[in-house]
Amino acid sequence: MTSTNGSTTKTTIGLEDIDKIKKDALSVKVDEEVLQAYLSLRKHFRSQSVYISDRRWNKTLMVLRTAAAAMGQGKVDLTFLPLLQHMLWDRPEQKEGLRSLLIDLTGSGGVDLRRLQSSSEELLSLLAKAKQHSASDVQFPRPVCCYDCGSTFMSAKELCRHGESFPKHLYMDPYAREAQGVNPSYRKFDLPELMHVLENVRGWKVTCLRGGAEQRLYARELQDLRSVYDKVRGAHEMERDELRKRLDGNIWLSRRDRQDILARQDRRLESMAEIERSLKEVEAELRG
Repeated sequence: MTSTNGSTTKTTIGLEDIDKIKKDALSVKVDEEVLQAYLSLRKHFRSQSVYISDRRWNKTLMVLRTAAAAMGQGKVDLTFLPLLQHMLWDRPEQKEGLRSLLIDLTGSGGVDLRRLQSSSEELLSLLAKAKQHSASDVQFPRPVCCYDCGSTFMSAKELCRHGESFPKHLYMDPYAREAQGVNPSYRKFDLPELMHVLENVRGWKVTCLRGGAEQRLYARELQDLRSVYDKVRGAHEMERDELRKRLDGNIWLSRRDRQDILARQDRRLESMAEIERSLKEVEAELRG
């Protein structure tokens, strides 16, 4: 085990102690921030086309609960996340990238700031495209079908107008049959999801209507991003002293882990300033 000053101490425990720790681990709680970090990790691995089974995720969480129980703690907080660097990689070249992500999550309240920045920039890009082009000019290369009513659409204008009139209707990817075979199990998309698939997966030049339903969708997404950002920003100063105390008290962390987490938390102020600029640009686009 590593002490807070970086020295290594030897500790001997007996079988009875191990049995007690295992039993105590079952009652250890998991902070909401840790669960949020797990969601961010799962999204990260999916985006990298890396499959990790639910069983493996559950096992890693049990390891963290056991580590907390061994320290006599009743809950798993963010300072236990760096332990996952030893459990979630399959190839050696994945280790440093995984560690970097875990350090980020530990120092940012369980929020992946890189994903938050990417989401705000993507929203800004979508708004810029919608501002430059009119949906009435966009004709689809093949019809898009509404799953709920069977209507078909050959332009973004028609599709968006239908989406505004029937906001709960779902749509099918026009290439789904070719992609999935003769008897496909079609996935259904709401309008924003379908627009994303058509533009980013199928390569269509799709633009969305400014105003109406699309304007409200963008505004809602901005509100969600702003809510996450404000939570992270507001807690930063208050968190740092508390984070240092928790890091110093966690015997499972290396000295390097502690130093990197605190340094990363300080650097995230610069990242948050960039996110703030992006969000303000989105707000300006929505007002324009």
